[in-house]
Amino acid sequence: VQIQSLLDRGRNLRERRLYDQALEQFDQILRLDPLHEEAVWETAETYRKSRQWSQAVDWYYAVATLAPMAVATVARSRAKGSSVGRTGFSRDWMRKMAQPERVAAERSRVR
Repeated sequence: VQIQSLLDRGRNLRERRLYDQALEQFDQILRLDPLHEEAVWETAETYRKSRQWSQAVDWYYAVATLAPMAVATVARSRAKGSSVGRTGFSRDWMRKMAQPERVAAERSRVR
């Protein structure tokens, strides 16, 4: 199974609001490559879109440990015109990001 087809299938399922099935696609990728940044990001997005805030925060945190520059870019673009930054979700995420011991623990868990 090709990773790109799993990504495409997962995104399609998420757009159709079949969140559990979308997460299964991304999980298949992460079993093949636990550090696959796009699969980690898509997992975070799926939890966000399904309003599972705690899981979304944890997965966005994992994204930040794998690709910190990508997170900074997304945060800047969302801050310009979206509600991110004014919600409890983003405050919780930023609070977690400010804890260096969590970064170290997450890196050891992901690897």
